Amino acid sequence: MDLDLDHLTKVAGPLKDMLGGGGATELLGKLSAGGLGDQVKSWIGKGGNLPVSADQIKSALGSGPIKSIMEKVGLSEDQVSGALAKLLPQAVDHMTPDGKPPAADAPPPDVHSFLKTMTGK
Repeated sequence: MDLDLDHLTKVAGPLKDMLGGGGATELLGKLSAGGLGDQVKSWIGKGGNLPVSADQIKSALGSGPIKSIMEKVGLSEDQVSGALAKLLPQAVDHMTPDGKPPAADAPPPDVHSFLKTMTGK
């Protein structure tokens, strides 16, 4: 599946909402409990970020969060989970520059700013 900049941009806003107000801690806990603990640790840590696939995101998050984003942005389940697989490692990495899990009151990352860095646009 080919993800274009439009898909990533559409998902960036809801992702930022998910990560705000303590949501990052909850989301990272859900991903870790869903079998992505090593990936989450790498995103938080100071080293390189382990990749994650759209299928892994779907499996770890379940249908609720993905369907919620689908309804907001008008993309398919595969498009949303694929965009999350691209955006989440970068978002968490930006929230944790010191290599520690985000505080419960940590502000969400500026997803659109690193999206520009990722895509060069």
